[in-house]
Amino acid sequence: MLLKARNIRRFLLVGASAFISILGIPAVQAELLSLDTISQQAIETSYDLKIAHVDVQINHTDIKTARSEYYPNLKATLNTEYLKGLQNQYSPVTSVGNSVLPTGTRFQNSIGVNFNQNLVDFGARHQKVEMAQDATHAKAATYFQVLRDLRIKVIDLYTEALISYKAIHANEALLQLAQQNYQFKKRLYQAGTTSNVTVAEEAIEVAQALDNIALFKDQFRQHLENLSYYTHQLYISEETELEDLKDEPSLNEKLSLFVSHTPEARVYDALINQKQHEIEYLKRQNLPQISAYSYYSLYGSDQDKLGKSVTNLAQRTISVGLSVNLPIFDGFKNQAAIEKAKLEQEKLRLQKAQKLAELQHQADLYQTQIEGYSVQLQTKATIVNKTQDKLTMVKRLSDEQIVDQTQAVKEHMDRIKKQVEAEKSLIQGIAAIKKLKILAEG
Repeated sequence: MLLKARNIRRFLLVGASAFISILGIPAVQAELLSLDTISQQAIETSYDLKIAHVDVQINHTDIKTARSEYYPNLKATLNTEYLKGLQNQYSPVTSVGNSVLPTGTRFQNSIGVNFNQNLVDFGARHQKVEMAQDATHAKAATYFQVLRDLRIKVIDLYTEALISYKAIHANEALLQLAQQNYQFKKRLYQAGTTSNVTVAEEAIEVAQALDNIALFKDQFRQHLENLSYYTHQLYISEETELEDLKDEPSLNEKLSLFVSHTPEARVYDALINQKQHEIEYLKRQNLPQISAYSYYSLYGSDQDKLGKSVTNLAQRTISVGLSVNLPIFDGFKNQAAIEKAKLEQEKLRLQKAQKLAELQHQADLYQTQIEGYSVQLQTKATIVNKTQDKLTMVKRLSDEQIVDQTQAVKEHMDRIKKQVEAEKSLIQGIAAIKKLKILAEG
């Protein structure tokens, strides 16, 4: 049914141009905005998109941090100190626990280089890298989700603004026709062929048209303000014109949403995988870790002079060894962490199913709206055609002075109202198709 929408739209636009040209509404030089222009401006200036992009970059640094554990750890230390002995007699160096108590008075300096390399961890480092990569994939998918939601939001706002914009011009045309009818009724009243009640009724029509124009102008300003929030552009309602929504190439084609291809699905898939790698990482914490280490030191001292203690620096020791770290019992702490990660993974699966069901419902709703607007458009277009036929007949009778001229004006006003309703259904139908296509793009 929607295949006829383009022809109906052409008919409506021709009709709108006809009654505007007949009424002599002057053209005003104004800024012409389109949906594509507004969308591009919103995308370029969106804070949410910029934040989502920075989040992706932040997570890339987490990948670098996780990969750093594959490289050796080198650390240099330098110590210089003055040691004052408080005992008169000689006493050997003593160690108490981890503390070493030296003896004697001297200046002393030491330089040391520490080397440490994790050799075997049974894949723990690999799991940490995978976790960081999954988090980055989730953030990247979130970026496209924000982009998609922004495009749909702009369509909603632009549609509301366009409907208000159309209503303003339609009611301006209705105002001129109502004023014309009011003048007819005044002359008839002065000629004594009608009552002052009919004159008052026409005056109410004029006042109602003025009120409608003020109402729709206020709505139009508000809708432009909402668009301005997303585009960071200033729009003056009196100097702004909106372009019609462009027809879609296949309006009758039923679009299908593959929920598994949506950004939300990719986000949850990445988070679920991240939890799986976290579980594997925690399991490997129960396995031994083997590291290689080495220490190289230089030492120099002198009882009286700091400078001489520096020049006395010489190689002192070098050590190379292997370290094995095997956790035996941690009070079931790691086991609890694994159980928690598994439950969190199950929660993510449920959240994914819920979110994808919501997306499918949204797609079905858009499809229902498209079908509903299609039926409305066909019905309203038929009404507009019948109203046009009636207007033509009444105008012919009016020209032959068989019926009152005001009757032709009334029919013209009725046709404009019916045309506005049909145009509204067309705009809403095209907007629903655009939103469904964006949703189906993934």
